[in-house]
Amino acid sequence: MLIREIMSKQFAYLQPEDTLREAVRIFHTTRLEGAPVVDDQMRVIGIFTKSRLFACLLDGRSLDESVAAYMATDVVTVPGWESFSKLQKEVRQIRVGQAVVTTEEGRAVGMLTKQNVISGLLTQTDFLSTELDSVKKLYHTLETVMELAYDGIVVVDENGLITMANRSLAEFLGVAVEELINRPVDKVMEHSHLETVAKTGVAEICDAITVHGRPAIISRLPIIKEGHVVGAVGKIVFQGLQELKEQARRLSALERQVAYYKEELHRTNGARYTFDSIVSSGAAMANLKKVAQQVARGNSSILIQGESGTGKELLAHAIHNAGPRRSGPFIKANCAAIPENLLESEFFGYADGAFTGAKKGGKPGKFELADGGTLFLDEVGDMSPALQAKLLRVLQDREFERVGGTQTIRTDVRIIAASNQDLLRMVAEGRFREDLYYRLNVISLYIPPLRERKEDILSLVHFFIQKYNKVFKTAVKGIEPDALQMLQAHDWPGNIRELENVIERAMNLDVREMIRAEHLPGEIPGAGDAGSAGGDGGATGFGASEHRPGWHTYRETVARVEYEMIAAALKEAGGNKTLAARQLGMSRSRFYEKLKQLG
Repeated sequence: MLIREIMSKQFAYLQPEDTLREAVRIFHTTRLEGAPVVDDQMRVIGIFTKSRLFACLLDGRSLDESVAAYMATDVVTVPGWESFSKLQKEVRQIRVGQAVVTTEEGRAVGMLTKQNVISGLLTQTDFLSTELDSVKKLYHTLETVMELAYDGIVVVDENGLITMANRSLAEFLGVAVEELINRPVDKVMEHSHLETVAKTGVAEICDAITVHGRPAIISRLPIIKEGHVVGAVGKIVFQGLQELKEQARRLSALERQVAYYKEELHRTNGARYTFDSIVSSGAAMANLKKVAQQVARGNSSILIQGESGTGKELLAHAIHNAGPRRSGPFIKANCAAIPENLLESEFFGYADGAFTGAKKGGKPGKFELADGGTLFLDEVGDMSPALQAKLLRVLQDREFERVGGTQTIRTDVRIIAASNQDLLRMVAEGRFREDLYYRLNVISLYIPPLRERKEDILSLVHFFIQKYNKVFKTAVKGIEPDALQMLQAHDWPGNIRELENVIERAMNLDVREMIRAEHLPGEIPGAGDAGSAGGDGGATGFGASEHRPGWHTYRETVARVEYEMIAAALKEAGGNKTLAARQLGMSRSRFYEKLKQLG
C-alpha cells in the first residue's frame, strides 16, 4: 500500500506571507489540526499548527502578522511514492498528529492523518486475510498509525471488545496498553457508547463525556466492511480542554469583532442602492434596467453617460450590488472634485515619506481600497491627460506603484465610469485619450434626460413625496393635476436632481394634503411662487410682519442670472467644468457648490 493511496488529498496550505487571520479562517472552516507552509513551487518549508495559533493568540499577537515568524521548520514529511510498510520505523518515531505527504521534488500533495489512515486500512478488503504475514504487517501498520496521535485512540469490534488502543489513551487511563485489549470498552470508559456505534453504525461527533472524573471529548465512527458494521473507532481528546475552551471563547469574540468591522466597512465603502431604488414607469428606463442587470453579472468595464442629475451614480450602485462583487467595496472617485495636485496620490496612494506631510506608514489609494470590488470613476471626462495615461496603464496591466514607492501592487477591480460630457467628441478634439475611451467603453449605458421620459415624472414625484414625508414628519398625499401638468410641461435642465429640489422646496411650505401650483417655484411654466402670494394662508411660513416686498422676486432673479451665466459658460467650454469655472473667475469648489444649489 502506497502512502499516496491512503493520504488525504483535501488539505489547506499557507504561504509565508499569509497572516494569522488567514490561519484562523482555515482552522475555523476545516477540521484540520495543521497546515503546511509552502513556497511558490509548493515545496514544504514549514508547518503551522492549531496549537501554535493558540499560542500566538494567548500572547496577544496581531492577526495581521505573517505565519512565517511562528511556523515550525522541523516538518515531518512522508514520501507519497513509498509503501507505508517500508516506512514503519520512521513513522513510529513521529509524535505528531499528522505528516505532510510530498513528491520526489519535495512538493506538498496531501496530509497523512490518523483518521484517514485508520479508516483506509480497516476497510481494506484483505483485512481478514488468513495469511499470517499479511495480518502481522497490517497490524504493525495500524500500531504505527495509532502512535501518530496525541489524543486517545481505541478500536472495538462489533461486540464492543477493545481490539486496539494507543499509548496516549492507556496513559490517560493509568494502565498498560496490554491491559485494555479484549476488555469490554464500557468497563474501561464509562459513557463511551462505542459498543452502540458498533451495533447501529451511526457516527457521533464531538460528544462531551467524563472519564474517571475528568472531562473529555469523544468522536465515534463506525467501521464498515462490505456494507456491514464490523466495529467502531473512538478518538478521545482529553488534553488542554480548558485552554481549548478559552481559545474557542476568544476566537468566537474575534469572529464577532471581524463581522462587526466588516459590516461597518461595507456601510462606509459599500453601494447603498439597488435596481429597486431606480424609480421609473416608462419603457426607456425599463429597457435600460434590463440591460444593466444583464451586464452586472460580468466584470467588464462599463461607461455610463447622461446629463447631470439623471442618476448615473445610482445606476452604478445598482450594477455593483447585482454583480459577483456585491460583497466587495464600492469606492467612488470624483475626477472633477479632487485637486489636480492630489489626483495621483488619491488614486494610487503614497508610500511612507513620499512627500512632506505624508502620513506615517503611507496611505492606500482608491485602487487599493476598491480591490475585490468596484471603482466608480465619476466625471471621468475631467481627468488631466497625465492621469489618463496612468489610468490606462493600470487598466491594461492591473498593477501600479504608490507615489514615492517601489513595490508593485496588483489590483482586482471592476471599473464603472460616468460622464455628462460627449467623450467621443472630446476624443476627436484631442481632449480625451482614444485608447482610454475604448478601454472604459467596453459596455456603454446611456441614461436619457428627464425631458425625454416625462412618463416617469409622476412616479418620481410620489417617491420624493414619501421620502420627504419621513424627513419632515408630514402627511402629504400627492400632487394636484394642474400642478402635475406644469411639471410635465417643464424641460428639466437639471433632470431628476432638479425635480427632487422642486418637491423638497414645495414640502417646506405649508402643504396640507396635496402639492398645488402655488407651491411650485417660478421657473416652472405657469406656476406661481407660493412665497410671493398669500396662497392658502401664508404658504411660506412667514408672517405678515416678516414679508419683504420683492424679496422672493430678487432671489429668483439672481438665481436665474447665475443659472444662465453658468449654463452659457459650460456650453462654451464644451461641458468642461474646470474650464467653465476658470472663465467665470470662480474656484472649482465654489463652482460645484453653485451647480448643486441651482440643480
